[in-house]
Amino acid sequence: MKAFSSAAVLLLTLGCTHTVMADTSDRGFYVGGDIGRTQLKFGSFDESATSIGVYGGYHFNEWFAIEGHVFGTGDYDTGFEGMSGTYNGNTITLNKAELSASGLSIAPKVTWQINDTFSAYAKAGVTYMNISSELSGTYNGHYGSISADYDGWGYVLGAGVTAAITPHLVVRLGYEFMEADLDSDDRLAQVFNATKMDDTKLSQFSVGLHYQF
Repeated sequence: MKAFSSAAVLLLTLGCTHTVMADTSDRGFYVGGDIGRTQLKFGSFDESATSIGVYGGYHFNEWFAIEGHVFGTGDYDTGFEGMSGTYNGNTITLNKAELSASGLSIAPKVTWQINDTFSAYAKAGVTYMNISSELSGTYNGHYGSISADYDGWGYVLGAGVTAAITPHLVVRLGYEFMEADLDSDDRLAQVFNATKMDDTKLSQFSVGLHYQF
């Protein structure tokens, strides 16, 4: 988180020092990438992981755009590695318990142009979320693995600030919140009677850089 904060300060400072070079186009396509921290919450689980994404859209005018965002996270710390238990009288020991998230969102975006360099934006739309899990370990001395994917549609809310460092390059600090009810028909979910993940939440702080055509 300290590195993330330092990057945010550096990018905003860079925007401030290039005010003369601002005045980006208020129409047309833009595309870029971001990196951030994404928090996953469902039930009693509440952990964060690094995320990387790609975003882009089309500005119809200086205040309205349509934006899409795709991202994926690294593995969350589940705390299950090394745990042992019994199932149907058999001993199970986990040596890997991976959990990661990904998402895709499409949303109308409204922008407030503060000056030639800085602007603020807000957006609200729909999101598709996917949570991937994989367990592996020994079952009565035999190695095996099993996985489950949960997915579903929900909503996304977002806001942030941008700074133009050239007429075409723009940095931004953004926050997004996503919530959806997810389902799985995979065997792992059925074995543990956990085919639903209702009220699954993803919240993300990110630093991005995009090119305005």
